[in-house]
Amino acid sequence: MTDPRNPRRETPALTIEGQVMGTPAYMPPEQAVGVPVDARADVYALGVILYECLTGTLPYSGATAVELLRQVKLGAPTPVREINPTVSSRLERICLRAMARHREDRYATAGDLADELEQWVAARESRRTAPVPVQAPSSGS
Repeated sequence: MTDPRNPRRETPALTIEGQVMGTPAYMPPEQAVGVPVDARADVYALGVILYECLTGTLPYSGATAVELLRQVKLGAPTPVREINPTVSSRLERICLRAMARHREDRYATAGDLADELEQWVAARESRRTAPVPVQAPSSGS
């Protein structure tokens, strides 16, 4: 393949057959080993983004892409609440389910993940806006 800006210069193919493609930090375990992916790979990536928002860090790190992918395939991320104890346990469960190691354990679609997050927000808002019961003063007899 030639570079269109410089026809004399050869450029490598953008996609090489059999090569795992994607951003390693957001890649689900099945993609890291080269298994075909479905919509749940996107759910995993959204879970990584949520994890990053909740903790300020990626769930896995490595000096190289190979090391990072090894961790994605074999390790479990540090629980969200170990890094940020102010996160609710329900929100942590939502995040970790989105990033489940086995795709069958993840939300089936990004819409399902969004629905769960909306339910969490609604429950949180209802707790904030719920009227505080006021006890009537007792009549002192």
